[in-house]
Amino acid sequence: MKSLMRHLYKLFIALLLLLSQSSLMAQAPITKIGIKAQGFRTEKKVVVRWLLDNAKQWRYALKKGFDVERAEGTSNNFIKLNKNVILPISEAQLSKYDTNSYVFQAMVFLLSKPNSEEARGAQDDQLYSLYFLNSSYETEAAVQSASAFVDTTIEKGKTYTYRVKVANTNINQTVANTFISAENSLLPKSPQLNAVFGNRTVAFDWNIKDVSAYYFATLLERSTDSIQFKRIGLPYIKIPGENEKPEDSTVLKTTDAIPNKIKFYYRLKGINIFGLTGESANVVSGVGGPDLNVAPLIKSVDSTNRNKLTIAWTLPDSLNDVVDRYEIYKSTKADTLFAKVDEVKGGNTKQKEMSLIIKDESSYFKVKAIGNRNGQTTTSSPFFYQLIDSIPPAIPVGITGKVDSLGVVTLQWANNTEPDLLGYRVLRVLKRDGEFAILNATPQGKNIFLDTLPLNQLNSAMFYKVVAVDQRYNESKASDIVAIKRPDIIPPAPPRLAVVVEKDKQMYLEWIKSFSKDVASYNIYKLISSDTSKTWNKIATAKNTDTAYIDKAVTAGNTYYYTVEAVDSSALLSPRSEPLSASIKKAEEIKKGVKNIVTYVSTLYKYIELSWQNTEEDAKEYWVYRSTSGEALSLISVLPASKKRYVDEDVKPSTEYKYAIKVLYKDGRSSKMERADVVY
Repeated sequence: MKSLMRHLYKLFIALLLLLSQSSLMAQAPITKIGIKAQGFRTEKKVVVRWLLDNAKQWRYALKKGFDVERAEGTSNNFIKLNKNVILPISEAQLSKYDTNSYVFQAMVFLLSKPNSEEARGAQDDQLYSLYFLNSSYETEAAVQSASAFVDTTIEKGKTYTYRVKVANTNINQTVANTFISAENSLLPKSPQLNAVFGNRTVAFDWNIKDVSAYYFATLLERSTDSIQFKRIGLPYIKIPGENEKPEDSTVLKTTDAIPNKIKFYYRLKGINIFGLTGESANVVSGVGGPDLNVAPLIKSVDSTNRNKLTIAWTLPDSLNDVVDRYEIYKSTKADTLFAKVDEVKGGNTKQKEMSLIIKDESSYFKVKAIGNRNGQTTTSSPFFYQLIDSIPPAIPVGITGKVDSLGVVTLQWANNTEPDLLGYRVLRVLKRDGEFAILNATPQGKNIFLDTLPLNQLNSAMFYKVVAVDQRYNESKASDIVAIKRPDIIPPAPPRLAVVVEKDKQMYLEWIKSFSKDVASYNIYKLISSDTSKTWNKIATAKNTDTAYIDKAVTAGNTYYYTVEAVDSSALLSPRSEPLSASIKKAEEIKKGVKNIVTYVSTLYKYIELSWQNTEEDAKEYWVYRSTSGEALSLISVLPASKKRYVDEDVKPSTEYKYAIKVLYKDGRSSKMERADVVY
C-alpha cells in the first residue's frame, strides 16, 4: 500500500506541474487502457479507488463506465460487485449538492472541457489532475464521480482480491489487482501541528515527512470549545519549490486570522486518497493579543530597608496579558554589561521588592519585559539610582556569653554581612530593666568582646546587648539581651533561729530566712548536752522555702542546742545562727502549768484576751502559743512571770483560734501546755 500511495502522490504532483506541455499521444487513438487500483479496509467496508494512465483514457472510460470485481483470497474466481455500470452522477443529480462540497468541486473538473482541440492534451491532463485531487478529499466525492467503490459486503476474517475494469469495451486493458488482508488497514497519527499566536493572527507549520507515504493532503480544523471542530480553508498539499532547501521540502505553513482575546483550538488531520482522515496528533490552543512593542518605563527605585529595594515601572495595561514576566538587571555603569538580579511574573505586576546587597553608592537598573509568545522582548532605558544611606544594619543575632572564675566575660555573636559595616557597640546594665551603658564608644570590628566583672558585688548577674553600626553611623536595633551570671564568692547572710521549744517529746525549731536571694537550702545542726565531745552534728537539710523543722530524735532528761546555716546556689555557706536550746524533762521533773484560763472576745475593739492563774512561786516566764485551724502551734509571745494576762489584737472575724500557755521555771524546767479554744 505504501508503494502505491507514494506512486499516486508523485503522480498528483506530476499532473499538477503539467501546466503547458502538449501531448501528441493524446491525439492518437486509444489502443490500450491501464488501470491501477488500491483498497483500504475498515471494520465494515473496503474502499476501492482506481486511476487510469492518462486523461484521454479517463475521458474514454467516463463514457463507458466501470465494473468492480472481487475474489475471495487469492483465487481467480472474480465476481462483479456492482449491479449497474459505475458512471459519474448526472448534472441533474449534481444540482442537489452544495457548490462548496467536494462532490461538486470534483464534478466541476470532470465536466470541464478543453478550450480547443489543439489544447486538449495539456488541458485535459490538468483537468484530470485537479479532478483526482478534489475527488480524493472525500470518499463520497470519488464514489459519485466514478473513481471509487465502497464494498459493504465483506466478512470479518476473510481476505479479498479486487480488480477494476472499463465496462463495455473491446480495447485491451492492463488491470492491476489489489489484495486486501483480513486485518483493518491502519493510518498513523496526523503530523504534529505547531502554532504561534500573534496580533489577530495565528501562524502554523507542520512537517509531513514521516506520513507522506500515507497522506497526500492535510486538513486544518478550528474550534472555540475544543469539542466541535470545523475545517478552515482548503486541504493543504505540499508542492516543493525549485530552490527550496531539503529540510523545508516537507514543511507546510499557513496562517489564520482571528479576533484577539478569544481562545481558539486547532488540530490537523491527514487525508489519504480514499477520503479517509487520520487521528490528530495534538490540539494546540491560544489567544491572540497585541504585540509587545512598548518598553517598560522605570518610575522609581526606592530603599525600604537595608539590602531591600523596590523598583516600580509602567507599561500600558493593554499589554498586561502579553507579558509573561519581567526581568530586572543591574550595572554600575549605564553603558556596560547589565547582570540579571531578579524577575517577577507579568500581568498586573508593575513593581518588585528585592533583597539586594548594595555595594556601590550608585547603580543603574533596567527592566526587560518578556512576552508570552514569539519570543518578544522589550527593555527599558537605564535608570540611575543614588544610594541615600539612612538604612541601619541588621540586628546582630546569635549573641552568647560566658564568664570564668575570675570574672572575665566573653561575648560572641554572628558577623553581620553588610559591606559598609563599621563595627559593633556593646552595652551593659546591672538590672535587666535598667538603662544600658555603652562599654565601647568607638565601634569595634570583631564579633567578640571581653569584659571583667567585679566579684565583690551582691547582684548575681550582669546583662549585655550589642548594636551594629555602619560607616555612616546608622545604628541597628539592639540584639537580644544575654544574662551573664557573676561568679559567686560572697556567702549568703545567716538565718536567725527564732524558736526552739519542746512539744510532745519533740523539738520544734523556727527560723527567719536569710535575706540573700540565691539561698538554695538550709543546714540544721544539733548539739546534745550529754555529748562530752561537744560536737555539732548536721541533722537535716531544709528547702530554701522552709522556716521550721521538727526534731524527733530526742530523749527526756537532755538539753538540745540547735543552730542553722544558709547554703547558696554556689554551695557557699553562711555563718551559723546564734544557738538556741531546749530541754526535755523527765516525767517527774515536769512542773505544774497554769490554771483557770479565761478568754474574753471583744468584737468592738477587735481583740481576744487570755488570763490565767499560777500558784507556783518560782515561775520565770509564760510562753504563749497560737494556731488557726489545721496549722501547728507557733510561739507568739514570751511574758514575765509577773504578767498573767495576754491581749491578742491580730485577729480576724469568723476565725477559730487555738491557744496554749506553758510555764518556764527558774530551774530550767517547764510545765506542760494548757490549752484554750476561742472563736472570734
